[in-house]
Amino acid sequence: MSFTLDDIIDDIQPEPPKMIIYGPQGIGKTTFGAAFYNPVLLPTEKGWGNLRIKRTRHIETYGDLMTIVGALYTGQHDYGTALLDSLTSLERLVWAETARRHGKQSIEGWDYGKGYIEADEVWNEVLTALNALQSERQMSIVCTAHATVTRFNSPTAEPYDRYDIDLHKRANALVQRWADVVGFCHWQTSTTSTDLGFKKKATRGISTGQRLLALEERPAWQAKNRFQLPPVMELDASQFLGLLAERYTPAPVVGAESSTDTE
Repeated sequence: MSFTLDDIIDDIQPEPPKMIIYGPQGIGKTTFGAAFYNPVLLPTEKGWGNLRIKRTRHIETYGDLMTIVGALYTGQHDYGTALLDSLTSLERLVWAETARRHGKQSIEGWDYGKGYIEADEVWNEVLTALNALQSERQMSIVCTAHATVTRFNSPTAEPYDRYDIDLHKRANALVQRWADVVGFCHWQTSTTSTDLGFKKKATRGISTGQRLLALEERPAWQAKNRFQLPPVMELDASQFLGLLAERYTPAPVVGAESSTDTE
């Protein structure tokens, strides 16, 4: 490859966002993703409830997913967002495909956890396919995921628990590097203590009912964003897309009517 200083690129060419939104069940992850521009739901689980959104057939195998993504890549359509719900359920399909390719009964059919290493290849194929929708079909990619609590061994502090995406640690690292935004949605909570006497106290959590979206990492959760968005904001799609529109052109707009969400 030849190269001269005239080949240096100095313009900004923004692309649609790739986002992972994770959190507890029923908080509104799918509803949030459905508010992106002209979405189509790619369901690996039945979590859309009464949400009014166009969707593909239920995805039951890795082959199903790649066929659907391929159709979105090559077909004539005006969908602006691929909403994959969810990465957590997709993982079992990735594991099944990995085992099939290597003639194993399950992902655990290898010594020393090698099956999870081999699964990286399948995960990378999925992410590459989604990249093609983003870069060549100019579709936003929104993936939901469940949350889990993991033990984090910090090199600078004592180990502590935090919320993380409910995926195997290798897949978790892959998808977080891939995404432009990793948002953790949660209920705003506080704690109160009651004196029980005899030097004992009972502590319980109280929710204010407000739903929040964290967009920067904190000791309590994993999160990130590449758009200089606020560290924490309300879990409100209109507000999020308004802020994103200031940093991304063409701007995504609210495009789906929604009702009660079960996921």
